[in-house]
Amino acid sequence: MRETWVFTVATLRQSAAAVSALERPCPTATATSRTGRHGGGAPAASLAVMRKVCETVGFLLFVQGVTGLLHEWLDWFRFFSLVQRLPFVAAYPLFASIVLLVAGAAVMIASDAVKE
Repeated sequence: MRETWVFTVATLRQSAAAVSALERPCPTATATSRTGRHGGGAPAASLAVMRKVCETVGFLLFVQGVTGLLHEWLDWFRFFSLVQRLPFVAAYPLFASIVLLVAGAAVMIASDAVKE
């Protein structure tokens, strides 16, 4: 907004002083953390919570994939497998179980990549 206004005034007046105002740096807002240090980023506590949530979701996806495979191959875990209860993947239970297993492993690996 400031740059547009200064440029408009400089264009109308053809003033060298107004054009030089464009070259001056504008003050910018900086983010500070709770400790008062500069630099954005989430606090370590919220990163730890996010990491635990990702690990839990990944573990649940992995377990659902394993139980779906055990249900398909050995007819075990009939009541625990989520794949059997979803109508849009009931036609492809083996594929859906493999996808859940791989997605769960990927989420757990990705949660380890989050640095504190």
